[in-house]
Amino acid sequence: METKKNSIIQSSLDEVLHNSMMPYAEHVILDRALPRVEDGLKPVQRRILYTMYEMGLTPDKPHRKCAKIVGDCLGKYHPHGDTSVYDALVRMAQDFNMRMPLVNGHGNFGTVDGDSAAAYRYTEARLEELALELLRDIDKETVDFTLNFDDSLMEPATLPGRFPNLLVNGASGIAVGLATNIPPHNLAEVIDGTVAFIDNPKIGLKELLRYIKGPDFPTGGFIIAGEELETAYRTGRGKIRVRARVGVEKDGDKKSLIVSELPYQINKANLLKKIVDLKEEKKDLFAGIADVVDESDRHGMRAVIKLDAAQVEGLAKQAGEDCWPVNYNSPQQTVVAGAPEALQELDVLVKEAGGRAMKVAVSGAFHSPYMAEATEGLATYIQAGHAPSPLLIPVMANMTAAPYPADPRAASDVLANQVSHPVRWVDTLHTLQDQGTDTFIEVGPGKTLSGLVKRTLSDVRVYSCETAEQVAAIADELA
Repeated sequence: METKKNSIIQSSLDEVLHNSMMPYAEHVILDRALPRVEDGLKPVQRRILYTMYEMGLTPDKPHRKCAKIVGDCLGKYHPHGDTSVYDALVRMAQDFNMRMPLVNGHGNFGTVDGDSAAAYRYTEARLEELALELLRDIDKETVDFTLNFDDSLMEPATLPGRFPNLLVNGASGIAVGLATNIPPHNLAEVIDGTVAFIDNPKIGLKELLRYIKGPDFPTGGFIIAGEELETAYRTGRGKIRVRARVGVEKDGDKKSLIVSELPYQINKANLLKKIVDLKEEKKDLFAGIADVVDESDRHGMRAVIKLDAAQVEGLAKQAGEDCWPVNYNSPQQTVVAGAPEALQELDVLVKEAGGRAMKVAVSGAFHSPYMAEATEGLATYIQAGHAPSPLLIPVMANMTAAPYPADPRAASDVLANQVSHPVRWVDTLHTLQDQGTDTFIEVGPGKTLSGLVKRTLSDVRVYSCETAEQVAAIADELA
C-alpha cells in the first residue's frame, strides 16, 4: 500500500495543462498550421517541395502529374488527407496568392476569380527556380533531419532557405491559441534589408524601413501608408490598408474607370458582381455607371464589339491561320480565339476597322480547334456508357442552331463536337423566333444571356430570374 500511495503524483490542473497539454498542443499546431521562421514554410509545404526535389522535378526537367506528387508526399511524409496536400501545392503555384511562386504549374491552377484548380489527375508541376534556393545544399548537412511519421525515412526539419521566404511570400495560419498573418514583400527589397542587417546587426527600424518600405502584394494595389504601418512592424500587430489601382480612360465623351490592380486576396468576380448589385440597388447614387465589364487577360480570346460577324470573320482570316470566331453572341459582338500573335494582329485590324477588341478572362481557347483533344476525350467518355438520356423536351444545340437529334448516337456526336466548334448563339435565337418562340427566360445568376437576346431580337419578351420567388412571379405573369 505504501508503494502504491507513493506512486500517485498529485498535481494541480494548472500544472497539468502547462506541462502536458500545452506541449502537445504546440507540437500539433507547429506541425500543421504555422510556418517555421527559418524557411517560411508550413510542414505540408516543406514536405511537398522536398518530395518534388527527391523526384528530380527541377526547372530543367519535364512537368509530372500532380497526382504522383501528392501520392508520394502522402506515402512518405504527410499522412493526412490528399486534399490538404493538393491545395497547398496549388497555392504555391498561384501567382495571385504567392508573391514569388515556388511551384511551376502546368494546367488549370485556378484564377483570381475564385475558380478552383482542376483535379490533380489533370494538372502537372515542377519546381520553380527560386524554390531551388530554399533547397540548395540540403544534402550537405546544412539542416537537421528527423524521422518521418512511421520512422521509415528521414525528412528535413527545415529547408536551408538561402533567402527569407517568410517575408517574401508571407504566411497565414490559424490554430487553437496561436495565429499568424504575415504579408508578402518584394524579394529585392528583402535581400537589400537582409544585407543591411548583416552589415549592421544593431540597425534600427526606421533605417531598415528605408530598404523594406512595406508589403508588396502579388495582385498589386497601393498601400495607404501611415503610422499604422510602422506600428505593425514595431509591435507585430497592426492593420494594413490597401486600395485598388484605378485609372481613367476617355473614349470621346465617355469615361471609363479601369481597375488594373486589386487588393490582396480580393475575389475579382465577386467584386464586380457586388458593383453590379449596388448599381441596381442604388440607381440614383450610381446612375453614372453604364456597364461593368471584365477585360482581364488570360490569353487566347478576344470579344470584338461594334462590328458584325462577317467583318470579324474577314479580319480573323487576315490575322492568321490560328485565329477563329468561336462565339457569335450578338449582331455586334463576336468572340475570337487564337494564338497570341494572331490575336495581337487582330487587335490592330479591329481598331482600324472602327471596332473594339476586348480581352476575355478565360482559362482556355474554348470552342476552337485548340479543343480538339478535349472533344476526343469527351467522345470517349460518352462511348464508355455515359451517353445522354433520350430528351423529353426539345433542346437546342448551339453548334448547329437546331434541336439535338433524336438518335442518341447523333446527339452524342453533336455534344462532343460542341467543345471544339463555334457557339452559334445568334442563329439559335433566330431559329427559335422563326419557330414561334416569343418569350425568353434566363434562370440563374446574372443577366448576360437575357442581355444578348435583347440585342439580337425585337418583338420578344425577355425575363431574368435568380431566385425561386422570381421564377414563381414570372410564371404567374405568363399564366
